[in-house]
Amino acid sequence: MMRENPMQINTAYGPNFKYMSGWEYMCIDVANYYGLDKKLFEERIQWVYDNIKDLESKVQDAETPELYHKAVMTLRRVQRGEAVGNITYWDGCCSGIQIMSALTGCEKGAYNTGCIDPEKRMDAYSNTTEAMNGVLKRKGLDSIQVPRSHIKQAVMTSGYGSKAVPKKVFGEGEMLDYFYEAAHIIAPGAFNLMDELLGSWRPYALEHVLELPDGFIAKMKVMETLETRIEVDELDHATFTMEYKENRGTEKGRANVANTIHCCDAYLLRELERLCNYDPELVAEVQKMLEARLLAHTMGIQAEEATGDMVRRIRLWNENKQSSMVILNDINWSNYMQLPIDLARDVMRKVNFMLTYKPFPVATVHDAFGSHPNNCNEVRYWYKEMLAEFADSTILQSLMNQLYQTTDGVYTKLSNNLGDKIRGSNYALS
Repeated sequence: MMRENPMQINTAYGPNFKYMSGWEYMCIDVANYYGLDKKLFEERIQWVYDNIKDLESKVQDAETPELYHKAVMTLRRVQRGEAVGNITYWDGCCSGIQIMSALTGCEKGAYNTGCIDPEKRMDAYSNTTEAMNGVLKRKGLDSIQVPRSHIKQAVMTSGYGSKAVPKKVFGEGEMLDYFYEAAHIIAPGAFNLMDELLGSWRPYALEHVLELPDGFIAKMKVMETLETRIEVDELDHATFTMEYKENRGTEKGRANVANTIHCCDAYLLRELERLCNYDPELVAEVQKMLEARLLAHTMGIQAEEATGDMVRRIRLWNENKQSSMVILNDINWSNYMQLPIDLARDVMRKVNFMLTYKPFPVATVHDAFGSHPNNCNEVRYWYKEMLAEFADSTILQSLMNQLYQTTDGVYTKLSNNLGDKIRGSNYALS
């Protein structure tokens, strides 16, 4: 049984964007829980159509039987013409390496995490497994085949600065070196960035502080685990050891790697929610102000000097070159002429697209983004758009200057056009 309406390309969402209906997204949801999440969207949808009459009989064969059964039950309700409030979740494909690759302009890392090729669902863990086994073959160790499960465990943690888990998986000899060689083949930007972030640790500092493009300030205190002996007089002077944490600096530390990338991850999450679940009246009013600002520019009228909250918003724009929708709450008819023209254009670009759909809530769990199936196109669009903006931005340069406590540091990216390539992708979320 073939689908009546093949998947459509909608260039309004990107040059190769696969635009799907809510029904098709529900079919993908069923296929994902069955265990077909590594297939192309068309293949997942077609699998449901091929098995539409006996989906229930496949529950025990599903990768996650309970969630698969729930998805099938919801699909049946839609077939009966009932309205459903089902949430369909989409996962970032190795989101940590996705973000680091985007920030560093690394095309290899972006390719291997689904951010470039629009016609292939990538699997960074399988690709790293293949790369490591290729390294072993070149070393004359054909008899050794590393399983994907070992690679996944090591990659997931090492990308956030862990040395202990890769050592636990591969030991401290040549196998560990071969793993890192493979990792640098797959995502050189991410693994080079890891070392650069490790070098940002300030000995004996009590905290490391980062300000994100939306103005959110993350204070990451350095906590050390200490022990003390407790004696209880009422229990015949019995003693026990109690562990506690105290904010005190350490000479060395690895936390800046994970903390910095998690800060970017959390910022992406916050911003995606603002872009999807917006206040339509506020956005429509800001759109009018932006139109007035752009018109004034065409008439040769210069921007006014920034005052109040606009001073900080403009500073964050200049430092990061990525606008945050937090600014919508700060723009009014008294200060709209304070907006730099490039910032006004960037906000206008986003506002114009936001007003093409109705606001909707997004459920987020780390790198999983859930919405009603009818809104999945917008979720997928904004996720890849945020990654593209990471690639175009100077966010990483700003964060590194903050960590190293410098003001004039320049971060040179591996490429300067990765953002455009990410905008042509389909499988950053899958």
